Amino acid sequence: MSKEIIQDDYEIKVTEVAKLKPYQNNPRQINQNAIDQVKKSIEQDKFSNVIVVDKNMEIIAGHTRCEAAKQLGIKELPVFIAKNLDDEAVKRLRLLDNRLTELTPWDIEKLVEETYTLDDDMKKLFDPLLAQD
Repeated sequence: MSKEIIQDDYEIKVTEVAKLKPYQNNPRQINQNAIDQVKKSIEQDKFSNVIVVDKNMEIIAGHTRCEAAKQLGIKELPVFIAKNLDDEAVKRLRLLDNRLTELTPWDIEKLVEETYTLDDDMKKLFDPLLAQD
């Protein structure tokens, strides 16, 4: 694989939510609790992360963000279109996008410091991590 980024392989644009297609075999279970937390994040901080899609506008990463946006009545979202990925690359990206973040450990001391001023609902998201200390 080339290490060179080719501009024509990617596009970032604002797209109608209705044009985005959920991946039917998404192995991540989307639940209302996660959606509610993302909705709150969007309401507080706007939309800070793009939805990643393939050339057919099928979601690779961002199913929960997309559903949260729908429930909030948001009609358009920032989308990163990976135009030239083959089916295997899409599959890898779809699986690794979520899994790789789970492999990175937390620095509990820094986490406590960073969550200190958050509201109680946000702090609850980190309770399981803080209980490990």
